[in-house]
Amino acid sequence: MYDYNTQYTVCFSVKEALGGGNPVQDVIRMEEVESERPVEHRFYQVLALSDNRFLGFGNHFGNRIQIFNQSKVLATYSDFPVLDEKEENNRSLWGNLASFGVSPDEKHIVITTGIGAAFEILSLSGEKISHKLVKGFYAPKYSIAQGAVPVCVIVCPETVVGFNALHVADDCFYAVLAGPEERYNEILKFDFDGECVHRYCLPTDIVNIHCMTVDKGWLWAFVENKDGEIKLIKAGI
Repeated sequence: MYDYNTQYTVCFSVKEALGGGNPVQDVIRMEEVESERPVEHRFYQVLALSDNRFLGFGNHFGNRIQIFNQSKVLATYSDFPVLDEKEENNRSLWGNLASFGVSPDEKHIVITTGIGAAFEILSLSGEKISHKLVKGFYAPKYSIAQGAVPVCVIVCPETVVGFNALHVADDCFYAVLAGPEERYNEILKFDFDGECVHRYCLPTDIVNIHCMTVDKGWLWAFVENKDGEIKLIKAGI
């Protein structure tokens, strides 16, 4: 788990937490991670990879994505697909309210936007990241957070809410695309060619899917109903 304010990546033990022990197994302090050149370590999200490596997702122009371990930065990736002609705004669109995922086999990375709707699929081979494709659905309309450094795009009355609740599998990914119809109870399944291959509709009393995972044909998700209750559901998919 990554803490934005301290820039610490904290590793927890679920077994220790459930058993009443100390769940904190390790703390990676980003200021102690060496790199060949100065890099920005403030991430929106950090995901674990094999061999004690991590993927950090930010919006800095010099290192949008970092692969690092406990001692050093192993690789960086800096390209951003263009959704907005203003460079800083465009970088923020791919960070603020975006979702990030990596496939269990560590061959694909998916990033989706929450302001407007677009996704990018990247290929991952060892520590090499390369762009595969980008697909857009709804143009981003936004406001700018006053005083924010760097620039931070935020929702406005004209915003079309895009993707959330991303889950990436080995051969596909799942995401909720709200869109102008506010379809918060629908899950779309995409292949890695960017094509939607299936749509799953949950009961209409569900107004938000906060997070989800799919395993062995089963969907597990935390959902919110019209009364504001949040429940864990399990459904065949």
